[in-house]
Amino acid sequence: MSDVFILGAGFSRAVAQEMPLLADLSAAVWSKVPEEKVFLHSFGGNIEMALTYLSQSHPWMAEAENLRNRALFLDLASAVREVLLDSMRKAAQRPCPQWLLSLIHYWESTQAQVITLNYDTLVESAARLCTQVYFAGLLPDRYYPFPMTPLRREWEEFSLRSYKSDPASFRLFKLHGSINWLYSGSVSPGAETVYYAALDDVWRPSPVLELGVTDKTPLIVPPVAEKVVYFQHPHVRGMWREAAAAVKCATRVFCLGYSLPDLDITMRFFLNRNHPGNSTPFLLVDLRDLSDHFREMLPQHVYDLDSLYVRPDDPVPTFADRLVH
Repeated sequence: MSDVFILGAGFSRAVAQEMPLLADLSAAVWSKVPEEKVFLHSFGGNIEMALTYLSQSHPWMAEAENLRNRALFLDLASAVREVLLDSMRKAAQRPCPQWLLSLIHYWESTQAQVITLNYDTLVESAARLCTQVYFAGLLPDRYYPFPMTPLRREWEEFSLRSYKSDPASFRLFKLHGSINWLYSGSVSPGAETVYYAALDDVWRPSPVLELGVTDKTPLIVPPVAEKVVYFQHPHVRGMWREAAAAVKCATRVFCLGYSLPDLDITMRFFLNRNHPGNSTPFLLVDLRDLSDHFREMLPQHVYDLDSLYVRPDDPVPTFADRLVH
């Protein structure tokens, strides 16, 4: 039994004000594809809704139209990566917040299970700062639940050596993908290799970790109800299964800056079907009290919702300090 932490966009915004929430991310991505402005306007400025639509083949469309949608989906995924990388580099002009480093140490010491719906690599970057003695230069297999294939061949020995080398580490499940995971962009990825592209050391930038690629696209999993295409890949499918096992064994669930959007139907049923048992504490850490919304989305009398850490100013850092101390 261990604590489970669910991280949303509000968590990254708490780390740095430069990190975009959904509306900010959407506006920044739209600016990178101005030729599609009229089409994308129909999604009401919601990048995740646009990605959801574009990622699927629609039966009323000709194959050529579906392929054009797929191409735009890949362009938007790359634009998301560019926007988040730019935001993280701006955030890294200041030191990593002490509360985040303390929280990482807490996760390490308690072998916490961390589920994130964010695409950025702020958690990984903070983890590198916390574990540099043991982890300098190694791949992030220490906290990802599966070994990563590096783009640089000379890193392969590190990957084999570091995978699960420290069972006491926390586990990080990135259910919606990550800007530092790359694949070909194939409609049916199957068991194709997902590559690790570093970009997870923003507070200590290094030329070795800033890898440029032109033939691959970030693995971004939009919050669609139907994720069959993405679930064909064993890494993605396995990550969701292991995260489900973590939730089933949770002593407490902490929800940090995640609002459980109506669009993310998969996450809603993920929490519904994998609840640990009756009255498991489910603590909301947010700027707004979303208790009523979560009660509508989650089963009755299964999660004991608690809004103790809801406050209009700095809820995530305040929560982290109280938890650690």
